[in-house]
Amino acid sequence: MGLRRRPRQVGGRLPLHATAPGLVLLAFAPTPIQEDFLTTDHPADDDNLDLNGTADALRPKLAAIRRDRYAVFSRPQWDTRLAAPILDRNHTTIAAISVITPTEQSQPDSHIPAVVAVARAITRAMATDTAGDPLP
Repeated sequence: MGLRRRPRQVGGRLPLHATAPGLVLLAFAPTPIQEDFLTTDHPADDDNLDLNGTADALRPKLAAIRRDRYAVFSRPQWDTRLAAPILDRNHTTIAAISVITPTEQSQPDSHIPAVVAVARAITRAMATDTAGDPLP
């Protein structure tokens, strides 16, 4: 049976905890922002029952993302989403880069090194001025 495609609107919105870039941004957010998010009720994501939006489920996932410096959000019936943080010159996470791979067509985990490397390259480029010299 072929891969089921979940309809998505381009530019549509998903809950923060239901996307790989959202998880990266949340994992590296300042503690007060994380706590505010974690102490607010969030709906379960019916497509990924192992991540149900509760603080107890999210805390260890966010800790693993901080440790590993990437997030994987898999929906086996559709796709796998990978993301890594992009930092500014003060080492603050300001963005995340992500890719979506069809689960049935590839080994999604094989893309993790590339996603992390590109995020690091963008971070390095952002820490350099226009003349190519590192910023203070």
